[in-house]
Amino acid sequence: MSWESAITVVSDHFGISREYILDYNRDVNTVNARLMCIALMRIHLDMNYVEIGKALNRNHATIIHAMTKFWGYMSVERRFREDYRKIESEFLKQLKDETTI
Repeated sequence: MSWESAITVVSDHFGISREYILDYNRDVNTVNARLMCIALMRIHLDMNYVEIGKALNRNHATIIHAMTKFWGYMSVERRFREDYRKIESEFLKQLKDETTI
């Protein structure tokens, strides 16, 4: 499964376009969607910070900061945590489906 799949799952969940996630928009939904994309890539696709940065047109320091924000939100924001768990579940289901084909 590629990083594009992570973006697709997240964009479908939030109802926003892939391009919007990849752009530099800073509204709350887009930022949260982008954080979740980064987390899926880091945790489940074992991508390093530089690879994620290249995929999202950001530098590695931005990705490191994003992961710090992600873990902070996961620890205190119930809605963020619920959204991520739904997205992660869908992503892992697709990942499993792709590996069994």
